[in-house]
Amino acid sequence: MILKSEGRFIEIIILHRNNESIDIEDANWLDAEIKINVPGFKGLYKANLRAEDFERFYKDLNKLKTGKFFQIEFTTMEEGIYLKGSLDLLGTIKWEGIARSYWGNSVLTFEMETDYASIDALIEQTLEILNEYPVVLS
Repeated sequence: MILKSEGRFIEIIILHRNNESIDIEDANWLDAEIKINVPGFKGLYKANLRAEDFERFYKDLNKLKTGKFFQIEFTTMEEGIYLKGSLDLLGTIKWEGIARSYWGNSVLTFEMETDYASIDALIEQTLEILNEYPVVLS
């Protein structure tokens, strides 16, 4: 999943499931790499995310696309990455982000903008993640 505009990007790459367990508490953890490139900073770090994070984001992206939402958030249980997008009347999505290393020692806040058309790509990429790593329900 990637957000990008004018030399800035944040990319979340799912590496694999943490556990091949059928237990709902363990099976939905995903090992991820997060790449960030914003003016003055380039970074790569690992994070533990949950399949549910992507499922929630996917549903909210669809609500943003249909005009039911004008703000959207990608939140994670361990706070490895946080994204908040606000859609303005001109079709620009202003993103605020917080990147936090696995141990919580390093924090980066950043901003970027994408256009309304980027929603389609985000929906597609999030669906690809969910197809490869579906939420384990029981």
